[in-house]
Amino acid sequence: MAKLLNNIEDELKELNRAVANPHTCDEKECENCDFYDICRATKAPIPNKDEKSEVSRVVNTLTKEQKQAVYSLTGVIRINAVAGAGKTTVIALRCALLISKGVKPEDIILLTFSNKAAEEMRDRVAGYLDALGCETDVSKLHCQTFHSYGNDIIERDYKKLGYHKVPRLIDAIEQKRIVAGLLEDNYIEGLDYKNFLMTMPNAKGALMNAIEVIQYVKENNIYPGDSGIEKVISSGLLSRSIKLLHVNAYENKLENKQLRGVAEKLIDLTYEYQELLKNLNLIDYIDQESALTKLAELNPYVFEEQGFKHVICDEFQDTNETQFKIIKGLSDNKENQSLMVVGDDLQSIYAFRGSAPEYIIKFYELLGRQGTDIDLVDNFRSSGNIIEFANSVTKKITSKVPKKLVPNKDDGEPVKVIGLMDKKNEPKIIAREVKNFIDKGYKKEDIAVICFKNSELQKIGSELTDMGIEWNTLNPEKYLENSRVNAAIALTYLYFDEEDSAGALSYLNAKADMELLTMFTDDSINKQVEDLQKKMAIIRNNKSVKAFMKLLEDLGGEDEIYDSFLEKIKNQATNLNKLTAYIRDFNTYGDTEKVKRELEYSGVILTTAHSSKGLEFPVVINSISSYTSANARACNEEWRLFFVSATRAREELVVTTKLYSDTRKKNRYYMGWDVKCLADGLGTNAVALTH
Repeated sequence: MAKLLNNIEDELKELNRAVANPHTCDEKECENCDFYDICRATKAPIPNKDEKSEVSRVVNTLTKEQKQAVYSLTGVIRINAVAGAGKTTVIALRCALLISKGVKPEDIILLTFSNKAAEEMRDRVAGYLDALGCETDVSKLHCQTFHSYGNDIIERDYKKLGYHKVPRLIDAIEQKRIVAGLLEDNYIEGLDYKNFLMTMPNAKGALMNAIEVIQYVKENNIYPGDSGIEKVISSGLLSRSIKLLHVNAYENKLENKQLRGVAEKLIDLTYEYQELLKNLNLIDYIDQESALTKLAELNPYVFEEQGFKHVICDEFQDTNETQFKIIKGLSDNKENQSLMVVGDDLQSIYAFRGSAPEYIIKFYELLGRQGTDIDLVDNFRSSGNIIEFANSVTKKITSKVPKKLVPNKDDGEPVKVIGLMDKKNEPKIIAREVKNFIDKGYKKEDIAVICFKNSELQKIGSELTDMGIEWNTLNPEKYLENSRVNAAIALTYLYFDEEDSAGALSYLNAKADMELLTMFTDDSINKQVEDLQKKMAIIRNNKSVKAFMKLLEDLGGEDEIYDSFLEKIKNQATNLNKLTAYIRDFNTYGDTEKVKRELEYSGVILTTAHSSKGLEFPVVINSISSYTSANARACNEEWRLFFVSATRAREELVVTTKLYSDTRKKNRYYMGWDVKCLADGLGTNAVALTH
């Protein structure tokens, strides 16, 4: 079926045959088939209806420490808030109280790390203000992410940074296209051009290898010269070039001429990339944050001019060096009356993004000022046995602010620890545990399975599917695995090739919610293809962005992934050539681009430990079989990750772990998981089983 047939009638016959009898297709040719997107098209999950509860008008259940935090309206305050301590309530109430006492909303800035968190916080503040009978325009409250705040400052002071107009933030697709062009014009021997787009964890093609180094050079302010070359080599990033690995160039490190040459050329390429961005009036995320520190160097009063009287930072344990400087700068002005940071060093799990727990652990030392500590250690989420288990996990973390979670619920069920003689059996055992909880009366949506790797979740998902149990993932999903996104790309290629009937069918199938072949007769489908080709001919002649976007919007539905894709391409819709070029670039460079669903869906939840942060579920089945670390510091991070994932559970927690580590991997530090350690050493009331 790989060959495109001459007319639509023959194509439809062949397509119907393949869909009805998929086992007759040659598996080797399947992925290259013109109708692959149609045969494998999948519907997006249907989100559950949003049933938001009303914000309580009277809050009489605050603990002594929570009240202290809410009513601490001046000075420097560090809130050490453990998992499930109600920190969102505390922050929102404090903001509402400040406003009710006469502080203008525009004099308060509340920084956090996601748009969703910012929106939730603003809604909470509005609800509490309503409860207090205080009428005010909450939209003036600066409740935003660091990136959003940085964008506001750049829009105001872009001329001081050397731009002739407000620069636009590029996305990953544009960045890849620009860097790819630079690599074509500046061939760098030693990078892997043959596997140009490869993105394996430890083997990168020329494009991703170059992008990683460019980001490293920019983040660390590396300049050309021997010192900069040594820094790039010592980063280890060049070891990910499979060509360098094959010739063992990395073993010789600084003495290797080829390796030094690659590092030198990539540093030069970084400065060429940066100059090109400036000429195009573009910035990337690194520029967005670093621009604030540059402005502070040019104008020491840049933050003081903002005049924020109250500065609040949520999830402070996730800050990096630049973000800490921003917070410090915002509070270092004569108008400032309070600085409050809220976080939990035990939940600092984003080291790969540059964050570090030291910023909250050594907060006063780094800030250069003293203040008041308030510890919110009461956990209102989890049962007593789960909290006891979590406290035992924290004992393994050596770098931390000392504190112990205090449960506010009954002991509940004991934590269940399952030791695995063979990790290959883990997916079946976890699926069986899920089934047991469903039989026990829990809804599928009450149960979350948390693992370290996506690959583990895929195997568990297959087992659940075989058992007839519906499931969904909370992990970011690839755009190019979404059927509607692929249909939009197919439509774009139809724009360039009006004879591409396979592309027309892919588009029409997605528009029919993946049911084209069952909803319509062949004659009807043939007519739809002809109509679409006519519309495309008109668009091609008129260069109508509006008409083309209308066709893309017609693919919409309750599909968050596609909605996100539409938002991306709308930014490129200044003219049709630019729009269609971007969509084709997305098809070329977008294999690693992902987005996370935010709505709630039916089914058991499968998620990684990193993606589980901020969530909670009645039941959590937590696999730690893949937790291994190369050094003690990484081990600290993985104990934190274990703590975060375990404290997502409200009522019942099951932990699965392999009993033996892989002795074939040398020089690896293993966390020493075993049933006795976990059940007896970590949790006094845990129950241990071996499979």
